[in-house]
Amino acid sequence: MDGVCGLLEVMLHQLNPGMSVEEVAALVQAAQNSPLDASSSRPRNTPHYSEATHIPPTNDGSDKNNGAHNG
Repeated sequence: MDGVCGLLEVMLHQLNPGMSVEEVAALVQAAQNSPLDASSSRPRNTPHYSEATHIPPTNDGSDKNNGAHNG
């Protein structure tokens, strides 16, 4: 877990160069001591794509070249 904390400290310091080393360490320590958020640990029941934007394929044989015309 120390490696993850070290990586988090480096990332926080890079994103917030004005923060002191002590502030970054305190923030990481506070995050370690806080309980998990129950809502973020539950799996989400969302589809892989939006049904509103999903266009199903058509296979009616009327356009075999996807709109390209030869000739």
